[in-house]
Amino acid sequence: MEKGEYMKTRVVNHSLMDQVYPLLRDLIIKGELKPGYRIIEMDVAKKFGVSQGPVREALSQLQKEGFVIRHRNKGTFVSNLSRQDTRDIYELREVIEEFALSKPYRCCGIT
Repeated sequence: MEKGEYMKTRVVNHSLMDQVYPLLRDLIIKGELKPGYRIIEMDVAKKFGVSQGPVREALSQLQKEGFVIRHRNKGTFVSNLSRQDTRDIYELREVIEEFALSKPYRCCGIT
């Protein structure tokens, strides 16, 4: 490795939360977890083979983005997303993913 070449190497974060979050988000967007469905951390953790911590973190992120609602002493529930909301999310996601995929190539001079 030449001097300075290591600076071009990117570290990829694969925390458990980073793996659980998109799985849950996609289940909600695709309608597999219906609006009003109660998400139980322990059940999700068992299904994905992780502890409750990463699930809790993923649910917090989903709450910030409006995909779930947390009710104190009642639980976490899937938010009501309209069909238009779902379409908008998919369209925005396409744009973001396309940009994200092109970014490493731009910064590293790869064509």
